[in-house]
Amino acid sequence: MRPHVTGNFFVALIFYLGLRFYRPGIRETRLSILTGLVIGLAMATRYYLFSAFLIPYCMFLYKRFVLEPSGPLTWKRIFAAGFHYRMILMGVCSIIGLFLGDPFLFLDFKSALPYLTSQASFVSSSQFSVASLFDLSLPWKYLTWVFPSATGLLWIPFYGAFIFLLFDRPSRRYWAPVAVFSALYCFYATKGYGLIAARTLMPLFPLFAILAALAL
Repeated sequence: MRPHVTGNFFVALIFYLGLRFYRPGIRETRLSILTGLVIGLAMATRYYLFSAFLIPYCMFLYKRFVLEPSGPLTWKRIFAAGFHYRMILMGVCSIIGLFLGDPFLFLDFKSALPYLTSQASFVSSSQFSVASLFDLSLPWKYLTWVFPSATGLLWIPFYGAFIFLLFDRPSRRYWAPVAVFSALYCFYATKGYGLIAARTLMPLFPLFAILAALAL
């Protein structure tokens, strides 16, 4: 069974855990450990879901600089927050979560190598050449044709909700992390996968559904 649905579940769970960083008095160290483990499990379903790390990471930074600013915005503070020990802990725990979800990748790499090689054969490396790196025609095709075709009429509330929330300042804490993750994921997933398939964008489905619910 393809693990797309499982990956979607973990992406939605990562978003939920990221929201908990906004709660006052939350134990951020414990939350960072739990979130990191879930990110690792998401990576075990699809390795390219490593970028889901950006969702709680952006929420953590948004809390530090927007919701609870403790001083002027300087490069020193940005660097300190970007490499905060809790975020490093989250990254370490994501590796542990990957081990828990896919132990043979670490314990029996030789057996996993043929599978990895087979999957790598689908990667369109030419899309990441110097000449094609900034060619966004393929991601644009996914967003304007593949995604709407795969979701039926649901793309209307999905896209409409996102546009509406852009102008709703209190909702920025929700849509900004999703936008950062979606932009990076859409870039490398659509350009890197040699076949045009709607399942490539499936990890974005639960996030768009959450944004649509927020817009209501």
